Amino acid sequence: MVLLLAVIAVTTGCATVTKGVSQTVTIQTVPEGATCTLERDGKVIGAVNPTPASVSVGKGRKDVLVSCEKAGYLKSSESLSATFQAMTAGNILIGGLIGVAVDAASGAMNEYPDSLAITLLPERFASEEEKLSFFTEYRKRVEDSYRAELDKQGLNAADCDKKPECRERLKKRQVVQDKKLAQIDAQQSAATVGREQ
Repeated sequence: MVLLLAVIAVTTGCATVTKGVSQTVTIQTVPEGATCTLERDGKVIGAVNPTPASVSVGKGRKDVLVSCEKAGYLKSSESLSATFQAMTAGNILIGGLIGVAVDAASGAMNEYPDSLAITLLPERFASEEEKLSFFTEYRKRVEDSYRAELDKQGLNAADCDKKPECRERLKKRQVVQDKKLAQIDAQQSAATVGREQ
């Protein structure tokens, strides 16, 4: 009987070792009061209105695109990137390959950040000079932020040269940065100049 209970505990607990198949993510915007939708694979999986607010998200391997909008501001998007949970290693000990397989199938072996902050940019400026100055400074802040993040994680070309996993992570972060900078360029083009009629 004791053995039977132990087997049940192991086999039914496989997917719970990694803290379940869903999690709560808090979405914040500057300024507050925006409406945001969360999409994965082109399908809406959640929404918050208004920000800041929390939403339950099913875990998975693919990134979640969070798009926010508010009157008077340009629509802006950021990605929630999934990362491998260290707790999955515990499943190998407790549930063996079955536990890992359950987690892989359910998405439980991945996890998204607990929160995401998105800055909404104004859609109108008083002059071309003000608009150019704003976007130049904002782009610089974004580039500096990514650079600091890479340095903190030890992700640079020199350190990653002979480490395939490191190179892959660096490449992924570069793709994220390139998408963000492309979005800033598109927002700059979309922003208007002059007083609203």
